[in-house]
Amino acid sequence: MVKQFQPNQKILRRFVSIFYECGFVTKTHLHLASRLRWDLFTKYLEWLQSNNYVIYMPNGGIRTYVLTQAGIEMSQKLIAFLDCVK
Repeated sequence: MVKQFQPNQKILRRFVSIFYECGFVTKTHLHLASRLRWDLFTKYLEWLQSNNYVIYMPNGGIRTYVLTQAGIEMSQKLIAFLDCVK
């Protein structure tokens, strides 16, 4: 039986924070801000994309990512939840 990926809320908050600070984010910038090993970072990015929270946007030949509307809603709920459980 394959174990389903379960993202950590605090790590997701790191991803959300960088999107709020920058809007469009390159993969390298996102990776460095996440402070994760590459293999774990790619799992988070794939999870965010497969759940339609983040999409790839070509931006003048630069590979950038941006939050979708669903990603914005998820991030608002996540931040509210994490603020409540501090």
